[in-house]
Amino acid sequence: MLTLQPVNYKFMTISLVKHTPALAAAIVSITLCASVVPMSAQEPVSVEINADKVISTVPKEFHGTNFVALWNPTGASPGTVNAFSQLGARLVRFPGGVPAEWYDLGNPLGSGLTPITTQDAWRLAMAGNAEMIFQTNAFNNKLQKNKKTGQPYQWDNSGRHAADFVMQAKREGMKVAFWEIGNEPEMDADKETKRSQDKVFQSYDAIFEDQARAIKQADPTAKIMGPASTNTYFWWHEKNLEKFLKAHGNRQGTGLVDAVSLHWYTDGDKGPWEKTRGLAQGWARCMDYIQAQMKEYDSRLLPLYITEWNWGAGDKSDSSEKFANALGCADCVGMFLRTGVSGHTHFCLQHVQRNWGVIATKGDYRSENDVSPTFFGLAMASHLGGRVLETKNSADESNVLSAYATNDDGNNLSVMLINKDGQPRDVQLTFQGYHPASAKVWTLVPANGGVEDKDVIYNGKKSPAPATEKLPDPAQVQVKGPYTRKVEPYSLTVITFTPQLSASANNL
Repeated sequence: MLTLQPVNYKFMTISLVKHTPALAAAIVSITLCASVVPMSAQEPVSVEINADKVISTVPKEFHGTNFVALWNPTGASPGTVNAFSQLGARLVRFPGGVPAEWYDLGNPLGSGLTPITTQDAWRLAMAGNAEMIFQTNAFNNKLQKNKKTGQPYQWDNSGRHAADFVMQAKREGMKVAFWEIGNEPEMDADKETKRSQDKVFQSYDAIFEDQARAIKQADPTAKIMGPASTNTYFWWHEKNLEKFLKAHGNRQGTGLVDAVSLHWYTDGDKGPWEKTRGLAQGWARCMDYIQAQMKEYDSRLLPLYITEWNWGAGDKSDSSEKFANALGCADCVGMFLRTGVSGHTHFCLQHVQRNWGVIATKGDYRSENDVSPTFFGLAMASHLGGRVLETKNSADESNVLSAYATNDDGNNLSVMLINKDGQPRDVQLTFQGYHPASAKVWTLVPANGGVEDKDVIYNGKKSPAPATEKLPDPAQVQVKGPYTRKVEPYSLTVITFTPQLSASANNL
């Protein structure tokens, strides 16, 4: 068994709220206390990409988002659907977080809490050629009243009820990648149960087993994921991931889990950019812990999905409106790729102001269906996928410039460069086992040059509107040998290279 040394939690604020500082934030905040010597503006950054060394492979349904069913005055509007179709997301998690406990997948209008149906969510997903992650109701079996009519409404968290919707989704032709049992047991269990994390997972494990068995009986091909644990404090410090895997991994438990789902919030909004820009790199140690736990309790290579995450944002700050969140979120996606995460669903799609989203709803901080800088950051990051390649970077990735590379089935090689510094950088890309001939280049910079900016310049155009227009095309360049690119201060650049034709192909 791999033993990892625990983090000194005296550096963390421990409270039972959803967005306690993530473990990675604690790690990075400690390391960033040391002085960092920035690179000279004249010194080029060298990034070596080894196309012969694949460090992980991710499924085509890697990138995703949460679509929230409650508190959403815009829903699957035509503008939202059009914008989503350009986001590059291939997974839609619905009803999107805690609404899973207050949403009946089979009878979504019965409670009077929302006009958004599962068919709306599926229509949105189809626009982006995406698949669904449906969350079930785990803890709510209370008798309530319909919000509009006042008539009694009985919530049902039984396995039988979940299985009924599994069959309905199959009849309606919905493509479902995973069924996720519940959401954040630490938050959604009843008040008395939450006094003990052991009791939380005793309760959750019983619900998980009931629903998972019923779902698999209804559809033997169904894939089940859990526990959707809240954040690093719970799934690491409180050992809730270990509790879950003991119960449902195949070494000591039921073996019913097909994929592990966890949540990760770095709280990037809790300090200035210079202190938080390296938070994404803290994910590597989290992944070491997770992989050790999965290996200990399951003989299979269980896939890991981060079904809620956000670099910054939150309901008590405006960081989701700012350019820094675009850079931070793209950096997190790069780290997920590098460390072997199988997929992610960013939280969330809509309601930017005070709710983490990337598309504005009615009454938001800007016009309905306008998008935040993070929308463009996630859209650009979605160009990376497939085989994740080894990269060697001469820059300090936590503070200066991070670089990630992938190769797809068409042998197109994509590189994402994130300049975290206030100086421009010359970046020289060199390749092993790959000979580029041309490239497409996407660029994102803050409109006024700062990480606090709320407007962007994307591919040369200021604040495009994906709800009503096609996003600007990338620049096209020819490439011969190593490729050098000047990246602007506080910028995101994605370059997709196409390979040279082989000598045999040229002679045809």
